[in-house]
Amino acid sequence: MSLLRGRARTLTFRVSAEEYDLLAKACVRAGSRSLSEFARLAIFDKVEALSSRSLVLNRDLNTLATQLGGLDEALREASSRISLLLGPSGSGGDPAEPSDPNKRNP
Repeated sequence: MSLLRGRARTLTFRVSAEEYDLLAKACVRAGSRSLSEFARLAIFDKVEALSSRSLVLNRDLNTLATQLGGLDEALREASSRISLLLGPSGSGGDPAEPSDPNKRNP
């Protein structure tokens, strides 16, 4: 927003005495020319932050979707390798594997 552009609309809202004092002190700390300028900039900072948050959320969702796709691919590959190790029956018991000598037979 340009400071040189004329402003034709008025925005009015009420605040408590405590809220007004808080705003006035923040205005002085920020070095604003007026409480009106401070409030206007604060409002537009909030508007911009909300807009930016939407863009960041979209980027985060795209990143998450990409990472989940990669994870899905890695899980499919791991599943395929496990299937190869277990063989076609999927029983998990390899008859060629030596038995545990500490294990007692019933």
